[in-house]
Amino acid sequence: MPILPKRPGFRAPALLASGAIVSCCLSGVGCGGPTATVVTDPGPAYEGPAIDAEGVDGDWVLLMIAPTPGWNLTIDRVLDRPIIKQVFVTLERPDPTKVHAQVVVPVRNRTAIPSAHPLRVHARVAAFGDSGLDESALPYRVVGQFGP
Repeated sequence: MPILPKRPGFRAPALLASGAIVSCCLSGVGCGGPTATVVTDPGPAYEGPAIDAEGVDGDWVLLMIAPTPGWNLTIDRVLDRPIIKQVFVTLERPDPTKVHAQVVVPVRNRTAIPSAHPLRVHARVAAFGDSGLDESALPYRVVGQFGP
């Protein structure tokens, strides 16, 4: 450790302590409670049914435009960050053993996130019955960012 020169008003321990606090907060350690680990794949863009978000009665409502009936939209988790709220969803494909009409179907799912906050949506598309897959086996992709 380098020896710091003595100057009037210079306090090395206070400076080191404040630097440690700032680095902990920037890394997310000890600030804002427990951190959640979510696997988001920065690879190819999201390829799935269109997802939009709209403010309804003060909350965000996710809207998926499904190509056929039978699609399921499930909110897996919400990360409550100070600047932008993040929601992670799984879109489950329809049961392939059933016959589905070829009609566009809107599927809505209300969140508890106030629409006054910006929202980033992450999604993944799972085969029928695979919606409970681990995040490392089926990563999320960023769909878009909505709001102010």
